[in-house]
Amino acid sequence: MKAVQDSKEGGVSSARVVAFPLWRRADEVARAARALAALGDLDARDTYRHRLAARFFAELDTFGLSEVDQDEEVGAFFYEVELALEDLFGEALRDVTTGMA
Repeated sequence: MKAVQDSKEGGVSSARVVAFPLWRRADEVARAARALAALGDLDARDTYRHRLAARFFAELDTFGLSEVDQDEEVGAFFYEVELALEDLFGEALRDVTTGMA
């Protein structure tokens, strides 16, 4: 977990714990993108996403995060996966159009 401390006026301070830091999940984002890219069937991709999301929701629930916070964290993860997929397919498209690997 990562803690971020915010200070407020009047000497009151609060801390926010980031239970699901994406910077610690970069390898998992890349693995998920590669797995999704390898699956040719839409149903298989949906099943993979649902299983992964269910695992993350269960993990975040053990931390006591609200459903809203869980949705935000899991959504951010899958947003990063979509960006990774764009990178994968962008590289593949460049390789095909330029003839260079």
